[in-house]
Amino acid sequence: MPTTIWPSAAHQGSARVDWPARSGIRPAGTTGPYYQRVPRLFANLALARGDGRYARLQRTLARVQLMILDDSGLEPLDDQTRHDLFEILADRYGRRSTNHHQPTARVSMA
Repeated sequence: MPTTIWPSAAHQGSARVDWPARSGIRPAGTTGPYYQRVPRLFANLALARGDGRYARLQRTLARVQLMILDDSGLEPLDDQTRHDLFEILADRYGRRSTNHHQPTARVSMA
């Protein structure tokens, strides 16, 4: 019976966050590593836009030293979520590390 493996599993992303935290990699004035699934991140941003926390959340995301975004590309992006992703990546470009994972095709192991 073939086994299906998802190379970009959520537990792998959270393990990548744990390593820098345990190693003490954290410059002064920054928050530690941050792992988030992209659909949940966009839901949080939409909620923050509605209750007035959007600018503060964007500033917080810009200060995170290592951001790991997992499971992107599962759903098409509308204009607002595409703009949100651009803003996050533009704020971080050249300043902080961003690791962006997209699920790949299923690998069947026989």
